[in-house]
Amino acid sequence: MASISELESLVNQWAAKLRLHQAGQRAWQGATAGMALGLGLAFYGALHARVLQIEVVVLVLSSTGAGAAFAWLAAFYKKRPILESARHFDRIFSLKERTSTALELAHSHIVLHSGLVQRQYADALLHAQQVHPSDHFPRLRRLPSVVMLILMGVFTTMLWFYGENLFQAAEAQRAVEETIAQQIMEVEALRDEIQKNERLNAEQRQALVQPLDEALQGLEKAQSLEEALALLNEAEQQLQALEDGTAAANFQGLREAGELLSKNPGERLDDFAESLAQGDLLQAAQDLREIDPGTLNPDEIEELADKLEKTAELLEPTNPELAQQLSEAAEALQQTDAQNAEQALEQAAETLEQLNENLEMAQAAEDAAEQLDQAEQQMAENSGMESSGSGEQSTSGSGAGELGQQPDGQTGSLSLDENGEAGDGGTTDYEQIYAAQGPQDQSEQGLQLPESGQAGDTNLGEIGSNPTEGEPSLVPYSEVFAEYEDIFRAALENGEIPLFLRQLIKEYFSALEP
Repeated sequence: MASISELESLVNQWAAKLRLHQAGQRAWQGATAGMALGLGLAFYGALHARVLQIEVVVLVLSSTGAGAAFAWLAAFYKKRPILESARHFDRIFSLKERTSTALELAHSHIVLHSGLVQRQYADALLHAQQVHPSDHFPRLRRLPSVVMLILMGVFTTMLWFYGENLFQAAEAQRAVEETIAQQIMEVEALRDEIQKNERLNAEQRQALVQPLDEALQGLEKAQSLEEALALLNEAEQQLQALEDGTAAANFQGLREAGELLSKNPGERLDDFAESLAQGDLLQAAQDLREIDPGTLNPDEIEELADKLEKTAELLEPTNPELAQQLSEAAEALQQTDAQNAEQALEQAAETLEQLNENLEMAQAAEDAAEQLDQAEQQMAENSGMESSGSGEQSTSGSGAGELGQQPDGQTGSLSLDENGEAGDGGTTDYEQIYAAQGPQDQSEQGLQLPESGQAGDTNLGEIGSNPTEGEPSLVPYSEVFAEYEDIFRAALENGEIPLFLRQLIKEYFSALEP
């Protein structure tokens, strides 16, 4: 006796074979579409210096395989309801709706004669078992896809062999991106280091971090090394602006004063002098706070007042504020005013703490600026600018050696070593520099502009004598140096000097500085 389950099983088998057949067709189409997409992306990436040579092949092959796999899976797992599949097979297998009718009767709620239903099942199953599905499935149309794949393969090969310049540009751009990414990591590390510096207060940390944050935002969008170098240079200049030039001078003055005081020991200021000599300003401030004028006898007060007065005199040139506070403390001690003396010493201690904060700020700004400068040099080297810089350095070094050449071949005493720095000759004897002369024709007694030959032509000026006559024109070296340095500074601010030459020219002028 025929069973409806047998017929349903047979229809499901047909459906699986049909999906597999259709998946093969869709795979070719998906491979074609995927390869077209990959080739398009490869051309776009090559033209915009985004993909390397090997990446073109990887991109095209992977997109081709991905397109084929996606299309095959989408076709194979796209299932139809069994009744819809039965109607489809009735059409392509010419079963005259036997299969679909039998399934409709099986799933119908209408009560029919069992004998009629069994005969329908048996007739549908008999004809279905005689079907060879593969003979009725549409043939695969591979030729259009194969032709397209071959053409795109040819285009890929042409891009591989004739896109060398494009791939070189992509390699250069990739190197730029890697270099910028490396600098971003270094700037972030520098930023974290500043944030963790407990010797700085919150305001100082914020002031130091702000230029780095701005540089990081720009570096994340930078597309060239020139742009990245400009961002780092700008951040470096902002950090240099935060450097307090007087902080180092004040610190050095305090140390020298401490060394001089240590040579003249005094019981009440020995610790203070030693702390100053060692550069420990916070400990020096604490030493001042530990002095209690109210516990001293007259002799000790006189000794302390004298020592404070001498300390004030030593600090007057570099730290007038601190010197004034120590002088006030000495004066209060001389007047036996312990309260005002203690107050003046407290103010001096606070000044020392403020000086220490300024020094820490200046040192942190200097260190950060130096690290950014090193990052700029590293980026210039990685970009191939090092060879250009070396060439400029050689030329500049030669020019420095010849600066001051006189008409008779004599030179000044400025000598530069192989590193471009001042040698033993120094600059003290460099008094004059040769000034450019005019025309060299000594036979000329006067110079006159040629006439144009037009009506009304008149010479408006005349040089009465040859400027080359007599002694050569000379000017003091120190005067022209400042002028040329100003020109360099203006060009630097206007961005007329290439970034990779700025440090070299700075060192050049530093070596020539009188």
